[in-house]
Amino acid sequence: MKQFIKDLNVKDKVNCVYLAKEKREGQDKNGKKFLNLNLQDSTGVINARVWEGADDLSKKFDSGDCIKIKGFVQLFQNNKQIIINDLSRVEEGLINKSEIFAGDTQSAKEAF
Repeated sequence: MKQFIKDLNVKDKVNCVYLAKEKREGQDKNGKKFLNLNLQDSTGVINARVWEGADDLSKKFDSGDCIKIKGFVQLFQNNKQIIINDLSRVEEGLINKSEIFAGDTQSAKEAF
């Protein structure tokens, strides 16, 4: 079942496919690497973080790929954020593009 970004609530468990609109690597104050992502579907964009296994998970996808994530929603500085525990890249043929792109066929074409 699709979990749309606009419907996510704090403490929800997330197991769904989103577009990795933006992917950046960073380091926390102790030097530990993490991933900072902006995920998109047809209803909006949400920030997400990968704290554990960031190096390995980063190798599985690039910005612009659709990824299946597993994690949970938390509140960070008054904004919802997904903490990702695991993810995998999803092949183009397995994606319902209308759930990812809100009537924006140009973005869908550019992504694939």
